[in-house]
Amino acid sequence: MTVAEKFGRFLVRTNLKLEKHLRQNLIDIAFDDLPELRFFQFRDHNANVITRLAGKDDVRLADTPHYNLAVHLLQEQDNPGRNGADNYREYMDKDEDGKERKSASARTYFELFRKGKIKSKRAVLTQLAPGGPLYIVDGNHRAAFSLALRRDLPAVILPLDQVFRSFWSKQKGEFDNQRGIPEHTISMDGNILVRGVRDDLEKRMDMIPKEVISKKKILDIGNSFGMNPIALVKAGAHSVKGIVGSKGKSNWSNRFILLDGKFSNASVVTFDEADSTDLADSKFDTLFMAPGSDRLGYSEKLVANRNYRSLIIECQPNNSLQEYEHILANLNFSKREHLGTLNTSATKKVPTRELWLLEQGIS
Repeated sequence: MTVAEKFGRFLVRTNLKLEKHLRQNLIDIAFDDLPELRFFQFRDHNANVITRLAGKDDVRLADTPHYNLAVHLLQEQDNPGRNGADNYREYMDKDEDGKERKSASARTYFELFRKGKIKSKRAVLTQLAPGGPLYIVDGNHRAAFSLALRRDLPAVILPLDQVFRSFWSKQKGEFDNQRGIPEHTISMDGNILVRGVRDDLEKRMDMIPKEVISKKKILDIGNSFGMNPIALVKAGAHSVKGIVGSKGKSNWSNRFILLDGKFSNASVVTFDEADSTDLADSKFDTLFMAPGSDRLGYSEKLVANRNYRSLIIECQPNNSLQEYEHILANLNFSKREHLGTLNTSATKKVPTRELWLLEQGIS
């Protein structure tokens, strides 16, 4: 048997297993249950617009611009207060021509969907915790249109780790390794969603003096898909602005921050976005630098000439604080305290990552 034939048989077996798994998780969501579906698939722009329009972080299907558009098309009017077509246009992160094309496409799709002239694939749903609410991963329009038309929704429920890897993990530059695994384990309310290379975020937070975080405005460079900003807010931070190296990471980070209900206190942008906004003029009390953030390109620019009161820095494995002196040179810190040393990873339980706190001295 040739290598190609062996690989072909492997694909057949894999596809059969996946098909069986999908069949076991097929479900039709009854119309009466559709209002309980949560909106999941946020990009940064979507998160800002939709939470503002909905007036809350817990965005449900009936709060979405997609549903408002469908109601508008059905009745040529909207729920009291605002035109659903306007909501939908504002939701789209496009220029005016793009908004017009997308709106026209959505109107056409709605008409075909309403008349049953298109065969719609199943919406993809997931849960953040066993027995918890269902979130729409793929199929926002189908779900919203089904609700407006008072129809059941054909769907498939997938575990979040499968969603994470199947839908987004192969985007270039979104991970810190080649295995499609996040640096830190992603969890929410004690439930592990996606296992990462490391599982010591809570231990790291316990090492940091609470007064460095409590009621402080924090700039967080390299933030573990939103897990670090969430942890900092839960530890009492006034606000956290996270900065990452790619749009995909900022999208994922803000998605988890929003789902955890912390979006009003924490958000994440890319370095390019930070450079094009007034972030350079913002005042922060504490700077948090995750391992490797010194190599993300803009760290020195963000760090230079700032009057931070405190700096928390975690070194790369087997590195010392001296490796970061080229960044620290512009900061006026006279006190340095070694807080402890964290393990290399969840599997390599060897302490190699030094955690330091630098503070301004009392004059």
